[in-house]
Amino acid sequence: MFLISCDKTENNVDTSTLRTVTIKDLAADPTTGFDPNNGMPIGDTKRFTFFRFSDSSIVANTDSATTTWDIGFRASTIIVNSGISGPGSAAKCSDGKYAKIELLSYYKGSPVAPDAFKDQARYYTFRYVYQSNGSKNLNKE
Repeated sequence: MFLISCDKTENNVDTSTLRTVTIKDLAADPTTGFDPNNGMPIGDTKRFTFFRFSDSSIVANTDSATTTWDIGFRASTIIVNSGISGPGSAAKCSDGKYAKIELLSYYKGSPVAPDAFKDQARYYTFRYVYQSNGSKNLNKE
């Protein structure tokens, strides 16, 4: 599991500015099969799928060199566009706001007991909390 989260140093958060979203089966350069000679994946593009938290959208790969995306997925590699604000802190998004993310599954359909030999990999299901007021506090307490 991969988690970027916030610390608990801020209090009295206006929770109306927090938005929790679950994204299901975001394709992260899935393969079309495996080479029968060596077992290596085939059919992938080697490109990232870029995602923006503020509007829950996929950003075109042609915008990879811009600040219009927040997180990118390719196979089992995850990158962030604006860095992380510190240990135990929220991830700073490209728009200057903050988010935390919890990865729920790497397999299409989020099987309860995934089987790497049967289930289709490179499809992320994740939940994130986005704080639209610029605060690093992402707790709904």
